[in-house]
Amino acid sequence: MRRARRLVAEYGVKGFKFHPSIQGFFPNDRSVAYGLYEVIEETGTIALFHTGQTGIGAGVPGGAASA
Repeated sequence: MRRARRLVAEYGVKGFKFHPSIQGFFPNDRSVAYGLYEVIEETGTIALFHTGQTGIGAGVPGGAASA
C-alpha cells in the first residue's frame, strides 16, 4: 500500500492493472487485496482487471510453452 501511494505521489501513476490468474490472487480476498483497493480509491486512480483466459501458449501445439 505504501508503494502504491508512492507510485501515485512521486511518479504520477494513474492506475493499476491486475491479472489475478497470472498474479496468483483472488480479487475478492479481503486479506490480500482490499487494502490496495482502498488506496486506489483514496488516490482517485483506476483499477483495471483482466478476466478470462490468459492466452499464454496460444498457437503452440498443446497450448503450452515450448521446451
